[in-house]
Amino acid sequence: MPYVFRKHRATAKLKDKVPITSLSDVVYSIPCGTCHKSYIGQTSRCLKDRITSHRSDSRLHPKCCALAEHVHKNDHIMDYENVTILERETNISKRQFLEISHIYQHDNSINKRSDIKHLSEIFSYLLYLDKHRDVDNQFANSLLFYVLVMNRISGSNDKDEGPSQTVLDEDGGSSSASNFPERLDDD
Repeated sequence: MPYVFRKHRATAKLKDKVPITSLSDVVYSIPCGTCHKSYIGQTSRCLKDRITSHRSDSRLHPKCCALAEHVHKNDHIMDYENVTILERETNISKRQFLEISHIYQHDNSINKRSDIKHLSEIFSYLLYLDKHRDVDNQFANSLLFYVLVMNRISGSNDKDEGPSQTVLDEDGGSSSASNFPERLDDD
């Protein structure tokens, strides 16, 4: 008996694209409409609600956050229509780390540098290397770094608090992370 091929109709239900302001559990960037800087933040709330809070804070509480302070002191206007989502993450610890790492890597951030004070020396060093790495290895290094960091954060409920402070040097020996500069800013 010959094999009979049946023709199946490939249909897909197309969904309307969800506006980014309806998303929650995100790390986001709000550009300044007056200068080249931008604000990086994270929220578990709907982004539209967080933007409303930023607008209100800019008018009523100019010292509550770096964005409101920037708007108030410089008489600038934030471009809330061009908000971008940098990351989506439901785990608060991972989302906070992603926010800190984006602040660290973004040279024109409105955020206060004290926002990254909780970033350990080893993560600061890894982010520094990631920021200044060879462009040819960009994707592979980013993916490897992301996997290592996310695995480390996922295991943060272990008794071991924070990242290991021992690092292998070029000769294969170990050295303390305290040998690295305290802050790796290019300033």
